[in-house]
Amino acid sequence: MRVLCGYNVNIDALYRIEGKEISALIASENIDLLELINKIEEPPSTIKSISDFYAGLIRCMKLGAGSEWLIEDNNVLKYLKETFYNKSSIRMGGNAGIMTNVLSNLDIDEVIPNVVAPSETQLNLFSKKGVIIPKKVFREAVAQKFENIGDFKKNDHNELIHFVFDFNRNDEILIENLGFKVPRENRFIATYDPENTKLEIANSFELYAIRNIDEINGSVISGFHLLREKYQDNTTHIDKINNAVSQVRTWKIINNQLKVHAELGDFLTDEIALDVFKSLDKVADSIGMNEDELTFFNPIHNIDNDKIKSMSAFDILEAVTQLIHLSKYKKIVVHTRDFIISVFIGSYSKATIELQSLDFGSKVAALFAHNGKIVSRNLIDREIKNLQENKRGKNQIKFVSQKVKSKFFGRGIIGSKKNLGYAIIPTIITETPISTVGLGDTVTAATFLHFLENV
Repeated sequence: MRVLCGYNVNIDALYRIEGKEISALIASENIDLLELINKIEEPPSTIKSISDFYAGLIRCMKLGAGSEWLIEDNNVLKYLKETFYNKSSIRMGGNAGIMTNVLSNLDIDEVIPNVVAPSETQLNLFSKKGVIIPKKVFREAVAQKFENIGDFKKNDHNELIHFVFDFNRNDEILIENLGFKVPRENRFIATYDPENTKLEIANSFELYAIRNIDEINGSVISGFHLLREKYQDNTTHIDKINNAVSQVRTWKIINNQLKVHAELGDFLTDEIALDVFKSLDKVADSIGMNEDELTFFNPIHNIDNDKIKSMSAFDILEAVTQLIHLSKYKKIVVHTRDFIISVFIGSYSKATIELQSLDFGSKVAALFAHNGKIVSRNLIDREIKNLQENKRGKNQIKFVSQKVKSKFFGRGIIGSKKNLGYAIIPTIITETPISTVGLGDTVTAATFLHFLENV
């Protein structure tokens, strides 16, 4: 089994932050509180000042929501490095990077990531099992395995760093005229990433992929949520999307058995999200997202976004059904905190395969949240017994089973709706997650691998 992982690979600096520390830091920086509160209420969505950073962080904590804002000022980058980097847990970041390591640790034969900024720190964050990092040598792309990275041309001064701030449920923010308890654990990400925001494709990755695509089983493409509307060279997000679509289309012309899954994220604008969704169905067989990302496509599915954000399984199922009927995707997967849904065309998959794949993905992700690592396959069923199914997820599935044609199978339900098959399964939760970062990518990678192995 061989899988390509494009496009975004970066370094994550994970830091668990508390309300008391935030209050002290804001006071030490003499941040104008009225300006800060205004930015929390009307968010700038990008980070051009230190107050922008704290506005994004506090807004996420107030809502119990996750979000990702891009850093557009080098002074902010310097501040975050000096204040948090050395106290952070440094991990693999980026959808493609995280999924590469998940697949590696699930004993895949080969997984090939797109690495556009191969610093020493970045390269050493890759798993050593089955990971191939293509390297351009004399105009050729050769398979350069992890153990032999010493002669990579590394750029340690231009590292792509995503500062990930985890926060806990029930933590308190107590700042003048601003006080609340955090309703739900989540994270805020402040991102410095000039390469992945342009969806850069390393020449070595491009060459290696085209030379070996006839032996590749699948590809996961991601990172589109980092795109900007316009760039300094006057190109736009449409140009960047088209570059990726062209590459994947070429792969599929050579290998018509290749399965391609696209994974979404927290987009800068609704327009970019819609353009990505409408463009990728030309080459991606399936697409995945969480409930917040599903709301970007309200103009297509026309389902109340408040119902989707409240994680109503019935309404999410209806929205996804509409999206498939109005696009060329063969499958759409939505992963939430409470449950995971897959809706698909019958000729592409089977309900039992989908449910078993979702079951595998949810277990791998739950154990990753619980202990911070990918558990060996032969240990998953033993260790998962210590965790519980999400009760709200189970109740949501029961409600769907009463409203839509379905039957219980394993831990979830399978059924049909408007000539499409579907499968829904409750997540498995841990009350004290080590980190919430990368759970969606973990679910996606594990679910996709299981699908490839059984379809």
